[in-house]
Amino acid sequence: RGWDFIFSLYANAQPAGNTTRAAYESLRDELLERLRAALPVDIVLLNLHGAMVADGYDDCETDMINRVRALVGPETKVGVELDLHCDVTQEMITQADAIVIYKEYPHIDVV
Repeated sequence: RGWDFIFSLYANAQPAGNTTRAAYESLRDELLERLRAALPVDIVLLNLHGAMVADGYDDCETDMINRVRALVGPETKVGVELDLHCDVTQEMITQADAIVIYKEYPHIDVV
């Protein structure tokens, strides 16, 4: 079988309080636009933190997962990787097909 891997967007920062609304929305919208351009896809894997807060968004990860699910539809598998400090919500569980939570810090168990 041939598989095509499409890398979208990776951004990283040390946790230190709320992210600005503009920064979060810019990153989110860029990721969604790249995903939209790649459609149709069979699988989406999001490597998220799980405790991101931005001005106007109490739960950035759930917002992101909901928007990805709305974009790709119910047939596409959506997987999410989360940090051990994450706050898992029922909505995340409902929208994602698989959730992997790292157990180690430092993250020696990263996929």
